[in-house]
Amino acid sequence: MALKKGVYRINNVSNENTFVGTGPLPRALRPSPLRGCEEYWASRFLVEPQGGDNYKLLLLGMLQWKITHKGGNLVIDPFRDAESMAIDQADVEGVYRIHVPNKDLYWTLPNHAERMAPITLSGDNGSSGQEWKFEWINEAD
Repeated sequence: MALKKGVYRINNVSNENTFVGTGPLPRALRPSPLRGCEEYWASRFLVEPQGGDNYKLLLLGMLQWKITHKGGNLVIDPFRDAESMAIDQADVEGVYRIHVPNKDLYWTLPNHAERMAPITLSGDNGSSGQEWKFEWINEAD
């Protein structure tokens, strides 16, 4: 099932209490990494379909921060162009795998990761640490 344009929170399947966010770190320290964090620190993302299984993800806040990758890590940066991410349906309804289009670089949160662990880009390993749920918040304006 394709995602529709809207605002979502994203949480990891291996630990449903772990959401994608920047945590309490100041965003001025750019490029800030995306991390697995507690619900309190969960970020809201604008998800915009780009055709096929590609989507643009923007971190919402005072600005629309663009998600990109650098050195195997996912980072947010207001000054770089947003990179499309491929979002594929996993084997379970409502569960997705997010990766760099046409590359074996999947959003990965290690199982039993420490609090505020950075989300990395790793090759497909079939783990639930590479599976994500998108929690609908509202339609995008």
